[in-house]
Amino acid sequence: MSIIFNEDPNHYIITRYRAGVTQINENDLRDFIRQYRDTNISDFLVCVNAGQPFYKTVRMKSIIDRLSEWEADGRLAAVEKNDVVMCVKLLRDACDRGIDIFGIWLDEIRKCGMRAWVSVRMNDIHDAEDHDAFLPSDFVKAHSEYMRAFYRQPSIHPEYALDYSVAEVREQYLNLIEETLDTYDCDGIELDYMREPYCFAIGREQQGLKTMTKFVGQVFTLVKKSEKRRGHRIVTGVRVPSAPRDAMLLGLDVVEWLNRGYVDRLFVTPHWSGSDGNMPIDLWKSIISGRDIRLAAGLELLLDAYNRRGRKYNYIDAGSAIGFACAYDALGADDVYLFNYMDCINESELTGGNDVLSKRNYAYFLRTAGDSEKMINAPRRHVVTFFDTWIPGEPPRKPLPLRVSADEGATVYSALRIPTGVIPQGKEVSLCLGFEKGLSHGDDVNVYAACRRCRLIGSVSTPYHAYDDLDYYAYEIENDGDLPTVFIAEIGALRGTATVHWAEIDVK
Repeated sequence: MSIIFNEDPNHYIITRYRAGVTQINENDLRDFIRQYRDTNISDFLVCVNAGQPFYKTVRMKSIIDRLSEWEADGRLAAVEKNDVVMCVKLLRDACDRGIDIFGIWLDEIRKCGMRAWVSVRMNDIHDAEDHDAFLPSDFVKAHSEYMRAFYRQPSIHPEYALDYSVAEVREQYLNLIEETLDTYDCDGIELDYMREPYCFAIGREQQGLKTMTKFVGQVFTLVKKSEKRRGHRIVTGVRVPSAPRDAMLLGLDVVEWLNRGYVDRLFVTPHWSGSDGNMPIDLWKSIISGRDIRLAAGLELLLDAYNRRGRKYNYIDAGSAIGFACAYDALGADDVYLFNYMDCINESELTGGNDVLSKRNYAYFLRTAGDSEKMINAPRRHVVTFFDTWIPGEPPRKPLPLRVSADEGATVYSALRIPTGVIPQGKEVSLCLGFEKGLSHGDDVNVYAACRRCRLIGSVSTPYHAYDDLDYYAYEIENDGDLPTVFIAEIGALRGTATVHWAEIDVK
């Protein structure tokens, strides 16, 4: 197992701009990559676009061209405090001095012994609601009729995504992919369908299946042409929703892409608002059995049990991230894929001191995740989370909150599925549950895990980044060295009603 790492198109320039950097030089760019040299990263993906390309293009307008236009129009003075806009000055200045940031990175990635990829976001819609925003392309701004909700006013963010049933949309992305392959010599190209997975008009996803399969076939042809020109193999990876059926319901027939040989690497991931601890990696593994395809399980940087407090940015901690990776290793993932796990040069921007990006945790995490033995023996958390990809017509999938009630004196049990991976004998294992404050006590419920009664240890402090308005109780899980890699935790009320808002298995 190893790490697949995704670096987004503007993280470097925006973080360095905020830190006061006024000019980018080649040595700093190479040093940025060198920090990952002695980690478990085997494949480093450089994302080259958001709504617009972030490199100096020939066939289409780039974010650099947009900056120059706004400067000529006198629009920059009004956005001089907008980091997203102003940081592009660093990119433009580098290009004007002959410094190709992505090209230097790809070269250094190889020198550091990693495979160098480019990643293309297939439907990025950052700020698409705002017609005057900086990030959306002229193509998007000029063609509201190409949006998924073309027939009415969009009401939520995903409805601003482009509809791939429109030939002009497909042509736009084929041009971007072809120019990217012409510009950069890479070992692999990723089609990132999780920015965004909403590629067809609402209710037209089924009709879009063959259309998107044909499109991926066209990309495959472009890749093969680039292989001949470059004289070496270029693998193709796709980042897609976490379950085969969910991908199908969004118009992405990933299984057919695999059957036709269009895809070499499969990256299944959450959307963005939290890591998913229950992706069907074992099912994907069965689907690709016998084929020369590597499967990676994706982790996001955020952690939440469910969307309880509205939109927020709580960074995952190293123990939880290692926990997810360890669980997916046991379920058959060949690699772990990291999205938004980019370096942090200003720790004051972080939401807590125990997160995975802090200086004390970042290197440790990148040297532990992807190493099966280290993950198994590391302290880790296995937090119950939710499915965050919106599927039209499907109810939200979230195991929490879980409400249990005593039924006329009888205890009725409800269950939570918690993948953990291998737990060696001798490790302390406990289940932590969070109940509504003041309404339930730890001994108001019976708890079983892996067919064994769990002993109440007592009340515990609020786990890192859990909800601070709950009462938490820990229950001991007997560890005789024969624990499963996927737990079913059963919870039943002995009296009244209890509602569980947070659940995790801790391994120490």
